[in-house]
Formats: sequence, C-alpha cells, structure tokens
Amino acid sequence: MKMYILSGGLTQEQTTIRMSADRVSKTAAEIGYSPVIVPVGHQRQATLTELVSKYREGDVVLPLISGVEGFLTAMDIPYIGSDPTAAGIAANKGLFNDLVRSWGLGKVPYVRLHERQTLDLRSLQDVRYPVFVKPARLGGSNGISKVERPADLDAAISLARGHDTEVLIEGFAGTVEIEIAAICGEKSVFSEPGLVSIPEGADWHSSAAKQTSTMSVEVLRDSALASRCVQVAQMICTKLGVSSGVRIDLFHNEGALLVGEINCVPGHNPASNFPKVFELSGVSRAEQLTQLVQTAFWKRDSGKDNRSRF
Repeated sequence: MKMYILSGGLTQEQTTIRMSADRVSKTAAEIGYSPVIVPVGHQRQATLTELVSKYREGDVVLPLISGVEGFLTAMDIPYIGSDPTAAGIAANKGLFNDLVRSWGLGKVPYVRLHERQTLDLRSLQDVRYPVFVKPARLGGSNGISKVERPADLDAAISLARGHDTEVLIEGFAGTVEIEIAAICGEKSVFSEPGLVSIPEGADWHSSAAKQTSTMSVEVLRDSALASRCVQVAQMICTKLGVSSGVRIDLFHNEGALLVGEINCVPGHNPASNFPKVFELSGVSRAEQLTQLVQTAFWKRDSGKDNRSRF
C-alpha cells in the first residue's frame, strides 16, 4: 500500500511543506505504507492526473497543500483532510472569522480587505493596536506584519497583497496562545491544550519564532481554562464539519478566550505544533498517522451513497 504525500505548492510555505513531507514519510513507513512524495508546482501540472492512474485500492493520499480536496473527492480517492467546503472556509481566515463571530465565540475586532479595496481608517476605530496585517489565505505566518501605528499600514497591506488579493487586519489578541490538535472521524480525538512559548527576543509568533517555540500541556492540565479550550475546539470542529487532522489556535486575554484560526492542513515537520501537542498528550506520531489514515477511509466510505459530494 502506498501513501502519496502531496508536497511543494506555489506559496511561500513550500519550504516548510517539503520538510513536513520528509518527516511524515518516515512515519508512513513505520506504519506499513510505502511513502511516495509527489511534488506539486508550476513544472508538474500533470501530477494529479498521474496520481489517479497510479492509485490502487488501499492507497491513501496525504495533501500537505491546500486546494486539492475537491479533485480528490471527485476522483473518489481517500485522502487525509477535510471535505472541500470545510477546507476552503478554514483556508480563508477572513471568512472563518465571520463564522466565528456568528457563532458567538470570542474574536478580536478585524477588517477584511477584498481585491483592490482600499482601507478606510474609520473601519479600524474598534481595532486595538498593534494590529496584524496578513494574507487571508496563507499559513505559516508568511506575509504577516505587526503594525504599531496607522502610518505603517499601507506598506504592510502591500506586503500581504504580494501573497494574496484578500487581506485581513486583526487587532491584538494577547500573548497567551493555546493550541489544540484534533483528529476528527467516526470518533474524534482531541489533544490536551498546549501553551505556546515563543523564544526570547521574539515579540510575536512569526515564521522564524515558530521554528524554536516551545509548548507545554502540564501548565494547563486539569484547569477550568483547559476544559473551556477543548469545548470551544469541539464546537468549532462540529459546526465547520471538519475531518481528519486539524489544529485550533486560541488566545486567552484578560479572562476572555478568543479564537485565532483553524488549520485543516497542519504541518508535520519537527517544529509543527499539530504532532507536537499530540505527542505531549501521549499520542505518538505513528499513532497519529494511523488514526489519520482511518479517517480518510471512513470519510470516503461514509459518503459512498451520496448523490452529490462536496
């Protein structure tokens, strides 16, 4: 049996995605799969078509890039990840924010800028500085700027628009970041909440800081805050309808629990918090991947009688 690991992509995340592919391929071999890393990019336009021709019953696909869920669903190929609708909503931080607010969960004030839309500073009157200006559909903290004053907003927006036409401006959520990993399938499993500590000298969880940040589950264990974090994570996963592996980012600020984002294509490299927080919760990488594979076949088989697949 083969595990096809889709790697690379066209965004600035491609380097860390390749690191994830290398790391997860080792785990795939441990659980009895023959890993095949499939590069996706400008020079490999035929990759997914080739994959269909090679796929055999029992094989599974692990996409480490966003946007291929619809293709794999249409081809009836089991894959580790959420259905296209849930995955697409999760990938758009602005759209996800709108849903979080409609669900009555805590969220910092924010502004969404669509393609070619200019910023009206009056829209930021409720947003607390510093603000974070980010591409709406890119992960790994790439293209994000921490902005301390309105005069620096235009440069930050231009930087973000170099990655995505849609830009998100969010207020400051606080420095207490908590992450939870989940594997959602026939039965869903949630990690303990992990408290993130960024390295000394870093003032936010940037791409560079993520490579050396640390995490602890002991400090929150058995606390009322930990229970609340899990409840919010469960609510988000249920309402959004995600499946397979996801990571939920939360912030605790002055007694309020605020939702950051959800990642339906979490990384698996040595610095990634999805496998890290599960390992700290007593679930090894091999056990994680075994459960993720089970969700892929469960999801494919549970929808076989549906006339429409989304």
